[in-house]
Amino acid sequence: MAVPHTEEQSQQMISYTVVRNIQKKKRNDSLRDDIEVEAFHHYPENTQCDCCQGQMIEIGSTIVREEAKFIPAKMRKIQHIEHAYECKNCKDDALKSIIIQLKMPSVQTL
Repeated sequence: MAVPHTEEQSQQMISYTVVRNIQKKKRNDSLRDDIEVEAFHHYPENTQCDCCQGQMIEIGSTIVREEAKFIPAKMRKIQHIEHAYECKNCKDDALKSIIIQLKMPSVQTL
């Protein structure tokens, strides 16, 4: 048995608003400055120059990624830092200048 439609039932209006947050999140927005930091340093295996076999010196490091690791009742910031090396013997020769830097492993899954 079909129920006849009344005018009230067939004229129902639904309205909604779509809100989009296009702002890019800044690095470390959600990590406070007072939490403990645990840093993992990723060094190249070989820091000997391929060109002259001299020992390379570190010229800098970069924090590549930061993660939040939740430990019940404790928060720790994890920093992954890549170190770069260059040969002090070949540094002055632009054609031979070599810089090496180990690329850190991809994101680990737990």
